[in-house]
Amino acid sequence: MKKRKAFRTVAALLLALCVLLEAGSVLADASLIEAGSDGGDENALLERLRVITDFKFRMHEEGIGFGKCPVYSAPSEYAFRGANGRAAVDTDSKMGEAGYDASGWLMVRYETSGGNYRVGYIPPRYIRGYKTTMPTPKYDDIPATAAGAIYVSDSLSTYSYSARLDEGEPFHILGKFTYSGSWWLIEFMLDGQVSRGFISREESAFRLGNGETVYTMANLGNPGVSPRGTAQIGVVRPHEGERKLVRQQPDVSSKQITVAYPDKEYPCYDEGPGSGRINWYYIFVESDSKWGWIASGNADLVRDEP
Repeated sequence: MKKRKAFRTVAALLLALCVLLEAGSVLADASLIEAGSDGGDENALLERLRVITDFKFRMHEEGIGFGKCPVYSAPSEYAFRGANGRAAVDTDSKMGEAGYDASGWLMVRYETSGGNYRVGYIPPRYIRGYKTTMPTPKYDDIPATAAGAIYVSDSLSTYSYSARLDEGEPFHILGKFTYSGSWWLIEFMLDGQVSRGFISREESAFRLGNGETVYTMANLGNPGVSPRGTAQIGVVRPHEGERKLVRQQPDVSSKQITVAYPDKEYPCYDEGPGSGRINWYYIFVESDSKWGWIASGNADLVRDEP
């Protein structure tokens, strides 16, 4: 009898160990953070932060038709789940989606009962057969440390917070979201669970990697070098009136990739001739993390002083 009881105890311990190992494996797979060779290089991390991906959501007025689905803050069923562990989205109602992540979880955005918007992930098994037209979200891995108290929201609202990071607490910056407000998407630990959420880009202060500089939106600055290998030569100021088209190539027939607004300035990294008397300016549109060309007929270049 004692041997049988001991066997059951050992079996139970082995089962518990297997569950813990599986949880760790799932979290390792779910966390899409991949440390790069510049993980501790503050300047390299800063350049990556300046051009980090801006997430976009496609809205579905009548949902995507899979009923009520659970939503987790990160792509794992071991991750933190909001609303006291009951966060869910009615996929038969209006909602947005940003595509499947690399592990097959659908990134969604939906309105909560309180009138805010929550962003999270639906497990693959609840939405089998759904075909999205959105590309796979791209995440970065930028290690950071809070330089003061930072409030984290899962509902994209400065009036609703799900967690707080105290000074010295580590987190990773994965991307940004500027369609509604201005936010960094981060991954951090919450009550012993992996969690993702949003922090205000204007109000958050942090250090990058092992660096000592405290960064806020006020001192992030512009990228040092463009994808063309050129340095900033000045700023471009769009003409008054409607928003101006920014194209992939310096040609009026080239694909539009974003827009520039008359009340803003954009760092310029190159200048090139086009057809007729049109010049083109190669600019960085920070809100969309896009590099493109704007025609001289729509904007003026103010060169940096030598």
